Amino acid sequence: MHFRAIVAAVPLALLMAFLSFLLPVMPAAAVPVECLFNGDFTAGYGPDGIPLGWARFQQGSGASLRWTADLLSGSAQASGRPLLTLSVLGRQGRPDVLRLGLRQPVQVVPGQAYRLTLRGVLRCSGGSALSSDCGYRPQWALVPGGGDQPPPEDAWRTVPLVPAGPGAWRVEHTQVLVPRAPLVTLFVALAQAEGPDADWAGLTLESVSLVGPGAGE
Repeated sequence: MHFRAIVAAVPLALLMAFLSFLLPVMPAAAVPVECLFNGDFTAGYGPDGIPLGWARFQQGSGASLRWTADLLSGSAQASGRPLLTLSVLGRQGRPDVLRLGLRQPVQVVPGQAYRLTLRGVLRCSGGSALSSDCGYRPQWALVPGGGDQPPPEDAWRTVPLVPAGPGAWRVEHTQVLVPRAPLVTLFVALAQAEGPDADWAGLTLESVSLVGPGAGE
């Protein structure tokens, strides 16, 4: 009786082994990773004051880019670490600044979803207390390639602001992106709107993050 059961089970086992050989092996889902280098600026800054891994980006003139041990509410204030401040003189300097910021090329997996997160604060002085953004706004753009050319105007996205007191707005923004090229460049900038309503504007970045499948996985 046991012998007959064993004999009957052998063809079934062979069939299952054959089918497993024919069926494709599904790859394991890629574990999301941080794709930016030094997105929280803890790796330090170069002698030019630019965070390591990033490059300066500017359209126009009359602006300055510097890092400072700025204090933001929450974890940044507790750690006391340096934060990046993009600062622009407004009406007094009569600048011709459209955008000032940073850019970084990133290797990605085309067609996969990535999560972009920006955190920081926008502050202005000398503007109208009723202004919604004092004439300056945080923006970002993700474009194919190594970022040698400025992004086209239709590639820029304006970050929503959350009021945080007189002349201050929190930046807490998350966006899901699907890159179409294996190499893209992320731009993050302080942009001047038409008719700036402030003598000075500063965008202090706490962190910039791009999380998704690693290009080498």
